Amino acid sequence: MEEKKEQMQLNIRKATHLQNSIKRHIDAIHLDFAKEIGTEDDIVKTLEAANETLFKTDERRNKLLTIYYNIAALIAQANAGCGITTAQAKIGFVDNRITQVEQIAKSVPLTDPKALEGYLKEVTGSVSTGVVSLDQIKQAKAELQNLKINRQQLEEEIFELMVKTEIPLTDDNVTILGQEGLI
Repeated sequence: MEEKKEQMQLNIRKATHLQNSIKRHIDAIHLDFAKEIGTEDDIVKTLEAANETLFKTDERRNKLLTIYYNIAALIAQANAGCGITTAQAKIGFVDNRITQVEQIAKSVPLTDPKALEGYLKEVTGSVSTGVVSLDQIKQAKAELQNLKINRQQLEEEIFELMVKTEIPLTDDNVTILGQEGLI
C-alpha cells in the first residue's frame, strides 16, 4: 500500500511573506551575459561552460517565478474562499466613506438664519455661510468614529483569517525552496 505524504501547509500570512522573499531572491540572482577569456583558456570550453551556467541560472529563476505565481494564485483563491477578499472590499468602502464623511465633519457650519438676516441688512451684496448644521457636523463626527472602529474590526478579521487559513505547497516546491534557502 502506497503511503501518502502530507503536503506542507502555510497560513496565508506566512505564504505572503514567503512570496515576498521569493521575489527578492529572484531579483538578486545575477546572470552573466559576458565572459572574460584569458590567453590560457580553452575558448570553446570556457564559452560553453559560461553559456550552460547562464541557462541553468535562468532555469532556477524560472522555477522560482513559477512557484511565486503558484503561491500568488493559491493565496488569491484562499482569500476569496475564506472571506478576506470580501473584508478587503468592505475596507475599501469604509475608507471611501470616511473620506466622504470627513468633508461633512470639517465643513463650515451653518450661520443662524436670523444672524444672516442682520448681516444682510448692514452690507450690500451677499454673505457666505455653510449649509451644514452643528447637529449634522456632530452626527458626521460620530459616524466617523463608528467607521474607524468598523475598519479596525475588519483589519482584525482579515489578520485572523490570514493566520488560520492555509495553502498547500507541493513537495517539489518545498524541495526547490529548500535548495534556495527560502524555507
